[in-house]
Amino acid sequence: MDSATKLKRHTQLWSSGETSVRRIGIGGVAFALIILLAVIEPYHIKSAGKQSEIDTQKSDLAKLRAEIDRIPEVQNQLGAVTNKITEQPWTDEIQKLKDEFAAGEVAAPRQRSNEILDEIASELRTDVILPLRAATAKLPEGNRLAKVPDELERAIDDWLERYKPVRWWSTRLRKDETAYQIGAELTSLLNGALEDAAKIKRELEAAAATKAKKLKGIETAIQNLEAELQKVMERAIPTWARGILTVKQMLVLFPWLLAAIAIYLVVTALRTSRHFHAMADGEGWSAEDRSDPLLSTPWTLTPRRIPGSIATFLTYGSVLGVLGACVYRSQHPPTSAAAGSVQASVDVIARQSSLSAMVAYGFLVAAIAVVIVVLVRDRQTS
Repeated sequence: MDSATKLKRHTQLWSSGETSVRRIGIGGVAFALIILLAVIEPYHIKSAGKQSEIDTQKSDLAKLRAEIDRIPEVQNQLGAVTNKITEQPWTDEIQKLKDEFAAGEVAAPRQRSNEILDEIASELRTDVILPLRAATAKLPEGNRLAKVPDELERAIDDWLERYKPVRWWSTRLRKDETAYQIGAELTSLLNGALEDAAKIKRELEAAAATKAKKLKGIETAIQNLEAELQKVMERAIPTWARGILTVKQMLVLFPWLLAAIAIYLVVTALRTSRHFHAMADGEGWSAEDRSDPLLSTPWTLTPRRIPGSIATFLTYGSVLGVLGACVYRSQHPPTSAAAGSVQASVDVIARQSSLSAMVAYGFLVAAIAVVIVVLVRDRQTS
């Protein structure tokens, strides 16, 4: 290839490169601003509070379902102790007391009769109250069923207090009546607890259904928001890139994309400046000619005397500065939306976005440094 052809080719490549650099710079800024202002910030603002509300609803729903799952265990235990009460196991103690009275073995009737009552109470605490406490221990304090063991404990204490001072042991009939009353009072309490358990379960299931419906509504609202912003986003990106990224993925990848634009801009500018210098060599330009601002443009990454170099630095600095500002703003949404936005609430997205932002800042600073080094170094060597 002869010198004239090479010169012509370098001139063409420099001219087309200048056009490419300008398009990358201006197009990159336009892309960054459109995605930031039309997609990312509206997403932050319109989703403000929704994700935190979703988290709250999910947490409440999980607690309700866990509580619902524990109620059958309580119901089974209530049924078991109710059956045990129905069998009236304390009648054995009552019968033993009858036999002792019949055999004339009771020297202190009140003392011995009260000992029998204490034995019955101890047996009830072991066989009825302790299993119920174990079954209701996992229920929240506000659940009415959690109070059943204490209510039974109070009932036992009440009838001990009621029967110990009276002569319930004076006749066989009084003893039988006492045994019946003990069973009737406990059975009434347990049956009421069983009814409460069924009612509470129905109430919790209804509350869980309401929360699930509300949760679904919030999630649907966010999905609709994402679908709406997806359309906006796809109008702002090249046709070949449409359908590749979702809005949430854009939240994470946005800083990476801007860093890639900055790298592409500087690499293209460096390659274009190489063609500029090759053209200048072919034309036989002196160092003074090369640095003449009139023979290049602000997009030419080469020293252009002090005013021209300042213009070049401001050109690239403006582009890279806007990209950096967009990265920053994407990570720091408006104050009204920052605390409750989806990105701020979803730990995974927040962590990934922060990491990509840090990397993007690094690349942008590196790009600015390359521009400065090229302008200063080339000016010193020219």
